[in-house]
Amino acid sequence: MSTRQTTAGDILLIPISEGFRPAKVLYVSQRYKDTILLGLYATRVTIQQLPNELADSFALRLYTSKAPVQRQRWHWVGHEALRESQTGLDLRVVAGELWQGDQHLGTASPEQRRGLPEMLVMGAALVEKKAAAIL
Repeated sequence: MSTRQTTAGDILLIPISEGFRPAKVLYVSQRYKDTILLGLYATRVTIQQLPNELADSFALRLYTSKAPVQRQRWHWVGHEALRESQTGLDLRVVAGELWQGDQHLGTASPEQRRGLPEMLVMGAALVEKKAAAIL
């Protein structure tokens, strides 16, 4: 089992029936144990190596556990520092409160609750299902 520490910028491959869906770790929480924010790319690859080119944007962003990486269910293939367009994507609502990374910003306004993502942590199987559904 790997003892590699998961960090923002890590590139992972999530297995899907047609190969792998590349994903990038955008945020690793110190407050919420083992929670990470993943950005899943629209592309898919068929070989288990770092893709040559990765887009600036993501088809899907979701919160999950870093356990599938640590247990090598999802494959670490490299690291790329977060690009400018990939920073600040961890602004979210948690139980009606506004958070950026591990910093509590106060109560979320009704507009923020409507417009910002809610931090819903998904298990590995659901992440894989959502990764496979990206067109």
